[in-house]
Amino acid sequence: MSNIDIDSESLSDNVHDYFTLNNTYNRYDCKYCNKNYKIAKDGSTSSLWKHIKTKHNDIYSEISQLTINSLYSHTFGTVHIW
Repeated sequence: MSNIDIDSESLSDNVHDYFTLNNTYNRYDCKYCNKNYKIAKDGSTSSLWKHIKTKHNDIYSEISQLTINSLYSHTFGTVHIW
């Protein structure tokens, strides 16, 4: 089995599903543990993804698997496993 790297850019639209934007303090608050992160000036979401990956690995694994399935389905078509 080969390793598949998940491109964080392909996931960046989804990261906001796991954080609440706090405009008052210019921060994102994690919906699961309330840890907050300053909004990056360049708009990057790498620190948000790092948090999800290290502190909520079960969620990150699920997102990664969904992304892999989506990429595989897009490349090879629908696969049925019996």
